Amino acid sequence: MDRSDVTAEPLRQDGRMPLVVRPARASLEAEQFLLANRAAIDHLLLQHGAILFRGFAVDTIERFDVVIHALTRQALAYEYRSTPRERLGEAIYTASDYPARHTIPMHCENAYQRDWPTKILFACAHPALTGGQTPLADMIAVSRRLSADCFESFRAKGVCYLRNYQEGMDLSWQNVFQTESRDEVGAICRRMGIDPQRVRESILPLSIGDTLPKAFEEWYFTGFTEDHEEPCETCELCGQEGLRYHFEICNGHTGHTLQVGSHCILQFNVAVFEDGQKLSPKEAKRKLDKLTQQMRLESCVRALERLAQAENTDILRNALDYYRKNKKLTPKQAFVVFWRLRQNQIDHAPSFFNVTLRKQRYLNDLEEMDTSRVHFFWHALSASQKQRAIELGHWPPAARACAL
Repeated sequence: MDRSDVTAEPLRQDGRMPLVVRPARASLEAEQFLLANRAAIDHLLLQHGAILFRGFAVDTIERFDVVIHALTRQALAYEYRSTPRERLGEAIYTASDYPARHTIPMHCENAYQRDWPTKILFACAHPALTGGQTPLADMIAVSRRLSADCFESFRAKGVCYLRNYQEGMDLSWQNVFQTESRDEVGAICRRMGIDPQRVRESILPLSIGDTLPKAFEEWYFTGFTEDHEEPCETCELCGQEGLRYHFEICNGHTGHTLQVGSHCILQFNVAVFEDGQKLSPKEAKRKLDKLTQQMRLESCVRALERLAQAENTDILRNALDYYRKNKKLTPKQAFVVFWRLRQNQIDHAPSFFNVTLRKQRYLNDLEEMDTSRVHFFWHALSASQKQRAIELGHWPPAARACAL
């Protein structure tokens, strides 16, 4: 960093945080300086713990946004909120919107989340007439003041944050998760590694262990699955609705069983075995995905069997035999199958089916086929197959509807 561009000195005489950096000339642009000196600034930040930039004319949201992108590789959105804030930009928010008479205790930003920021940037466009301080704490110094026994206890046991949401008390769950959907809350919790109270209430009474980690060590996937034909079921562990497939898990000590979604098996590291060996998380996911694909295949075969029973024709019998053997339909078969499935009102999921275009004659059949017929099996095509169909002169069903 060219020290002729800026001056840098500690704010306090004792040399502790923060380091104050000021431009040496009024014409120095913040974005240009920060981009050119990001590595040096990161080094100073590690050395001093905090940097206070003064005199850089960062007095608008737009200019602050430029600074954020100059100093960070990726800005985090304020998800899973703990205080009321107003969003001002892409990743810019007001400070906690609490009355001025209240004091916010010192804390580590977003420490209750799985992912927390490595940098926090504050900007002040309108300084307070009185007060308005932004206190800083050196957490390394705080950690050193803890006794060795206390520090080791935290290291060994970790920390558990338990949040309860009640009407009229702090933020509502709708505000915290920025949604009105309980299913979406469940999805956010799974993504962030948060255990909803529903999970504790579902698993602990059926287990010997009195904590979630100990309880889940007792459970394993039995290998039994069930296809309910439509997304109408609920996960008995997390409460997620709209499940089509259930996977059975069992407690090896108590014998209790639960019908759950595959996502809960993976999220809570429920044991999955293959030939007596416990699978790694990646191997477990591959096995569960394979079982899901198998249920989808069986669903397609059942639909084809019902169709063959409803209409005893050679082309439908041949399509059934071909799908059993190859797990795919040719374009000509796909048109007839989906046309007749619709006419006979036989329940089916088009996206579960597969269509083959590997042979040139199948591509020729697709090219010569009327687009209205291609639309019957459009949703059975993969993304690359849809693109090939477009190259052959066809168009997606929605595009045609818009054109009309």
